[in-house]
Amino acid sequence: MVEFHTGFLTVRVHLRARVGIFVDSARHLHSADGAMGASDPYAVAKWLGHRARKLTRTKTRDETLSPTWNHGFIVAIPLLMPEHGGKLEVSVWDDDFFGSDDFLGKVELDASFVMRQRSMDKLTLPLKARKRGERVQGTMTLRVCVPEKIQELCVNLTAHAQNRARPRGHRPPVRDVPTEL
Repeated sequence: MVEFHTGFLTVRVHLRARVGIFVDSARHLHSADGAMGASDPYAVAKWLGHRARKLTRTKTRDETLSPTWNHGFIVAIPLLMPEHGGKLEVSVWDDDFFGSDDFLGKVELDASFVMRQRSMDKLTLPLKARKRGERVQGTMTLRVCVPEKIQELCVNLTAHAQNRARPRGHRPPVRDVPTEL
């Protein structure tokens, strides 16, 4: 959100950037179907924080502990933190025909971390448990695609927000800021 003060009028603009996320693969997952069996993993991406929602689900890969999904999706991320910051959570589950699906692990990416990534860099992150005592192992590989212009805009808007902390009598100049990226 950007605030511009023009006399007695305050204008607030909520800015979000569209970022491409690719869930490539997971490696060395825990076998949820017993010691001899492999899991049937799939991944679920969610946005946590302001406007929390489920974003996408990959296809299930049968009988493997190292699935490859190559699944891409777009997420709108607020450009200014901390007012509307959030996290991208990608969790891995074992698809069970009978009963409920088993949790295999998750990764979380803070929105500010996502916005600092160079375009299409591969991130290999260890899977984490939801709560203490859960058995989780393995890694997940993701790619993040943040267009350069959006990275520049994010840096400029963050600097502008930090300048707002100046004394009350000082007002930054009004400039045109695109609302749709």
